[in-house]
Amino acid sequence: MKIKKSNICLAICTVFFLAGCVSGIRPTGERQTEMSYSRLKLMDLDEMTEILQEKVRVYKRTNSSEPLQEGLEICLSRPDEDSLVEKTLSIVKNPLDDIDEWESSINALVDKSIANLKTDGVHPSDQVTSGVVLENIIAEFKPDLMKQYESPGFEARIVERIAGADVEYSKAAISERKLNLMRGSVGPSHIAQRVLDQRSEVLKKKTKKN
Repeated sequence: MKIKKSNICLAICTVFFLAGCVSGIRPTGERQTEMSYSRLKLMDLDEMTEILQEKVRVYKRTNSSEPLQEGLEICLSRPDEDSLVEKTLSIVKNPLDDIDEWESSINALVDKSIANLKTDGVHPSDQVTSGVVLENIIAEFKPDLMKQYESPGFEARIVERIAGADVEYSKAAISERKLNLMRGSVGPSHIAQRVLDQRSEVLKKKTKKN
């Protein structure tokens, strides 16, 4: 039986078309974050400073706050066992403050991080990175938050939102945290709630004195 050449061509074209469609589909759980916690934790102060300063230079050239927001996420995505976040955060925070976009940038980053932890199929590395972001925000905001037990300010509201989000790590993310960060399964919401409880204790002691 002879097969028409036109049918063969049609079949070949169909195969290539379907292959192209499949290649364009992003597999579930594919890593989204370019600057993950595992990459950033290997960088020292000079390397982190250069990355963030480059973001500031791009901001000045383009007059767009997006590079500053990217720098903020990069800075807060680095595990902070060596207190490096405190030394580098001002590089992007100061210009964001100058254009009155610090609070909105933090809000957007918190929303993104919470969504990553709540969404099924997010790559474990991205979940861990988002957890690091939230933990760093809590740590950075804690000193101001502890002074806001009577009239909660921006820092207190952010930590309260993280606590109320009730986010937890997936089993895969917990395994990655244990392997790469030597940390357990305690999620950012639990950490945030502990800080809020500490603030409540301060308020109780102050009330008793009065």
